[in-house]
Amino acid sequence: VAPFLYIFYPYHFIFASYILLTYFSFNDTIKTNYTIIPKIGLINGVASGYKPTVTHYKMYKGVIMDIKKVCDLIEARKDELFTLLSSLVKINSENCGSVGNEKNCAEYILSLCKDLGLESEMYSPLDLKDFKSNPDYMEGRDLENRYNVTAKWKGKENQNKLMIMGHIDTVEIGNRESWEKEPLSGEIADGKIFGRGACDDKYALATALFIIKLLKEANLEPKANL
Repeated sequence: VAPFLYIFYPYHFIFASYILLTYFSFNDTIKTNYTIIPKIGLINGVASGYKPTVTHYKMYKGVIMDIKKVCDLIEARKDELFTLLSSLVKINSENCGSVGNEKNCAEYILSLCKDLGLESEMYSPLDLKDFKSNPDYMEGRDLENRYNVTAKWKGKENQNKLMIMGHIDTVEIGNRESWEKEPLSGEIADGKIFGRGACDDKYALATALFIIKLLKEANLEPKANL
């Protein structure tokens, strides 16, 4: 989802909500044989004030109402998203090539996932069976603090159909004197959030967690696992 969120900015909140609502069939009236293209056109039309035809409304009534509910929540509580992103930016998770520093941020994300009631786990790549014997394993890389987090929101049918992926690590901070703002401040000012990772890729992590929170609070349940 992350690349699509970037491409469709500033409509990424709506688009992410749309992805979750349609692919997971929160409303069972949505049929799987409809293609994604007319759905996107319809949702964008609704978002911009377009009034769908009677045929479209009957076809997409459930998802339109669900999208509107989520979009209203996003607008009303967007400051929560900005605060969440700021808190992620404040945690140093630089990727220095052969050495990483994701553990602290992974622990924070794990706690957020657990607070959302998701089945969650944190693990090191070194914990994976036969990891070092994999032909793509690169010798000489320090993986001690390069933890990952996975979480599952179980659906009605307990089938794995969609995964939202983002990465915790950021590029190096570099020369701090070259920064206008403190690179780990997560400062919110002038309609912007400053800091390393604010775009790549902690905004995607924050957006995913935020929207899942809103979907849960709206009592929307996925048909398949997320």
